[in-house]
Amino acid sequence: GIVAPKKARGSTHTSHSYSGGAKDPEIVALEENLSEGLGMKVSINDRGQQGEITITYESLTQLDKILQRLGSA
Repeated sequence: GIVAPKKARGSTHTSHSYSGGAKDPEIVALEENLSEGLGMKVSINDRGQQGEITITYESLTQLDKILQRLGSA
């Protein structure tokens, strides 16, 4: 399965502290990991304690694959 990177003890999530609006390197790593696992583009919009994951698919076959992985099909 896909696992989020572990944070060091005592660390807090501070994605908003990166200069120039750059994404947190851990979020970028998660996007890459998910993209490789699904074979599709994945984008994560992190807003601290909440956010969005966008999976871009190019065919109904890819959509079916996403739904199967999520257990919805």
